[in-house]
Amino acid sequence: MTGAVGTAGAPPNAGTPAPDRPDGAGSGAGPSNDGSSGGGPTPGKLLGSRFAPEVGWLYPLALMSLALGLRWRRTTPRTDRIRGGFVLWGLWLTVSAGVLSAIEVPHTAYVAMLAPALAALSATGIVMFWRAYRDGRRTWALRTAVAAELVWSVFLCFLYPDFLPWLPWLLMAVGAGAITALTLAHRKGLHRGWLATGGLVASLVTLLAAPAAWSLSVLDPQYAGTAMDATAGPFNTGGSAVHRAANVVHGSNAPQGTAAAEASLNESDALTASQHGLLRYAEQHREGATFVFAADSAVMSWNYILATGAKVLPMGGFSGGAPTPTVTEVKQLVAEGRLRYVVLAADGWQGFAQTQGKGNAAITGVRSWVKTACTAVPATAYGGNSADTQGTLYRCGG
Repeated sequence: MTGAVGTAGAPPNAGTPAPDRPDGAGSGAGPSNDGSSGGGPTPGKLLGSRFAPEVGWLYPLALMSLALGLRWRRTTPRTDRIRGGFVLWGLWLTVSAGVLSAIEVPHTAYVAMLAPALAALSATGIVMFWRAYRDGRRTWALRTAVAAELVWSVFLCFLYPDFLPWLPWLLMAVGAGAITALTLAHRKGLHRGWLATGGLVASLVTLLAAPAAWSLSVLDPQYAGTAMDATAGPFNTGGSAVHRAANVVHGSNAPQGTAAAEASLNESDALTASQHGLLRYAEQHREGATFVFAADSAVMSWNYILATGAKVLPMGGFSGGAPTPTVTEVKQLVAEGRLRYVVLAADGWQGFAQTQGKGNAAITGVRSWVKTACTAVPATAYGGNSADTQGTLYRCGG
């Protein structure tokens, strides 16, 4: 049988972004994605509201450390390790920032490639600036770094004023105290005294309090990001990668308005009643097969995996563009008794590559073979509602 049986169609609102989620971003007390703050290929996005609070708190310190480190050590021998370190981490930071600015960044975790360079340059800068201050030379560098970090950190905090509302005021108070203490100690020539040491401690609090607070926020599940987008703080992009994969962003034909659609787009690990029914049916009738079923869309299958740990075989990879498994491989799985059921997604649920028209010859071939060689199982067989199963269940072989 070929299978119109049990296939979910697209409701009238298909292709319309979810209410209050025009770009797939989660709720949060802060700006929504735009050209500079979202994940698109825009030059300024690493400075915007999406990525800067996730990785960029130490931008001023790292850049100042790089610039002054190279300048101050320009006369050292070519084999100088510290200068070599500045060159290494400077190139790492420049190349990584350039690549991230030029590409689509679907997952916030990608910007972690900036972290090693930012950490190395910032740590080196703190030591270098403190030594210069303590020796009574170039004392302006430490105070300037603290002031620059203070302004930048307060700016980032105010992007999300309802999240840790006390934090920017703490930074301003401690930062002002740090700069005052360092200035007074310098004027009195006490660069190694208790006042200077107190200024250093206050400087470290100013530099590190905000990134530490945002990092610790992940201990609260509300601010812990999601399995699809590793974020901290209130800017929860949960669903943005999901929306791209399902081609919901910027208009698509992915079905909406059903319980299954809502669950998938919000990365819920809860199955609908229809999905529970489909899963139970496939488990009861798989006859010892390795996989409960294979699915031609990761968008369709992750609910089953997250909710139950069921051995579901997603075909085509996350985006639907991976050319595996092939028709030959699927036929072999069926012939060996390792696979009995396949779920073919309804229109719009096949994954980003498919819904964008890029195609995937391997998975398209699998779909064609399944529709002609396998038998469609009506949704009524497992007590389900076809609209909430996101596709059609087929039995292959045996």
